Amino acid sequence: MIAKRESCRNFSTKPVELDQLKALVDVARMAPSADNFQPWHFYATNDPDVVSQITKACSPLEFNQFLKNVPGYILLTKIMNKEQWVPEIPYYDHFYADFDCGSAVTHICLAAAEEGLSTCIIGLFDAGRLQEICGCGDDEEVVVAIPVGYARTDNIRKKSRKPLDEVLTVLSALPPTRA
Repeated sequence: MIAKRESCRNFSTKPVELDQLKALVDVARMAPSADNFQPWHFYATNDPDVVSQITKACSPLEFNQFLKNVPGYILLTKIMNKEQWVPEIPYYDHFYADFDCGSAVTHICLAAAEEGLSTCIIGLFDAGRLQEICGCGDDEEVVVAIPVGYARTDNIRKKSRKPLDEVLTVLSALPPTRA
């Protein structure tokens, strides 16, 4: 599944069903989150007018022109009420919502690949416009737009990644510490 998942930049015009988008969100909501706070909200659409508006918001300065054929989107927002999530305990002063939202996005992309759908994670967009389109509350911030559809071809590009020994350091037993 991971090997066949890629960022699609050549979508076909084949429609995607709302039930397919809902199923992807259903998988995403099962992503782990710190203290199970689930700091996200999802917006999904396959409505052509809304898709067109989202595509425009995701194409500032003529970027992301490959989105023109996208038949559907899932947008993920992060709920911004930090005080609600960060307990008053030592060593727990990190705000994990960004990490949690990233985990949910990964769930969407992998589930889509498993279902024969294609995605691309879009982070360059007119955030204010997407907030308007979604009708987001004051405590929400659009984190990512995920176009969902079918790739025009089944050809998977060869993945180019850094070698394992360049990104992994194996830790050995540490020497004992003095009391």
